Amino acid sequence: MIIRRDEVIAGRAASDIRRLLREIGSRCVDRGFVQEALGCSVSAAVRLLCTLQRAGYLSSSSGGKKPCFYSRTMKGNRLANASLRPISRATANRILRDFVQRVRMVNSNPSFLHTITSAVVFGSAVSAAEKLGDVDVAVRLERKIGDWERSLQLTRERVWQAERRGKQFRNITEQIYWPELEIWKFLKSRTRQLSIHELDELTRLPEVKYGILLGERRALAELLPTAKFVPQFPPPTDEHDPRMLSRGGAIRLVSV
Repeated sequence: MIIRRDEVIAGRAASDIRRLLREIGSRCVDRGFVQEALGCSVSAAVRLLCTLQRAGYLSSSSGGKKPCFYSRTMKGNRLANASLRPISRATANRILRDFVQRVRMVNSNPSFLHTITSAVVFGSAVSAAEKLGDVDVAVRLERKIGDWERSLQLTRERVWQAERRGKQFRNITEQIYWPELEIWKFLKSRTRQLSIHELDELTRLPEVKYGILLGERRALAELLPTAKFVPQFPPPTDEHDPRMLSRGGAIRLVSV
């Protein structure tokens, strides 16, 4: 996704809204967070949050007499990762190759408590465009340990290890989901032009097209019934490595 320097969203510069969404990250925030981040009044923060929610960049939880919290939607994620400057196809392919390598590393590392069963790329990266805004990928994680008590014990160990490395958790929820969050952070590896989503999010996008990086074509077709598979998309991996080729059809890497 590319935004213009003069573009306006919710009455503010698009670059300012992008910065706000980046600060929100994966958290659920309230109006006080936005008020502090933008240095605005409470009423202005509430108006902005409502406008961003109506525009589809945020979703809200709670309500009634309880405080309302907001989190980024898929559309919000894309804006947060938007670029003011387009990237080339060669750069996008390099980002994808690095991402696929990290997927391999996650699946081969027994320390991670989840495995990546599917990974797809969608958006402008599967189009014919030579100039792209960012690289959108989606993954599906599955727990390696089926036993809940054992999984909880291993989660505590991963949290303890992270704290020893200096990680500070904001709340118990972040600790519970840390085994997944640490995989997301590793996959992202601070790559600004890479936007990572949950595979289920693609079911809420109309007429989305995707290329397979990891997974079975038939299984992905069942998971994404409204999406369209792009068979000519070249997976960014070694063409002789069968681990990352979709068995839905052998596809060769296009040189860049």
